[in-house]
Amino acid sequence: MCSNYPFISQDYDRQYDKIKYSVRFKTMSLPCWNYWYELFYVYDAKLGKIIKTLPSYEIMFDLLTPVALAHWIMGDGA
Repeated sequence: MCSNYPFISQDYDRQYDKIKYSVRFKTMSLPCWNYWYELFYVYDAKLGKIIKTLPSYEIMFDLLTPVALAHWIMGDGA
């Protein structure tokens, strides 16, 4: 699913005058990811562009298991 191994990236944050580190990886563009894309991105005909949205609460209830929610909270929350 990934095109390379995870790597450490460092960026300078001017606001806090610190160097911040992150672990990054790139995923391949595979048809199996379409399910997730279609859950969170929809085409808005009025705006004429694709916008990010949240699925219905029934779907989110199935997706956010206790373990997934713990990972989300312990991460950056994005």
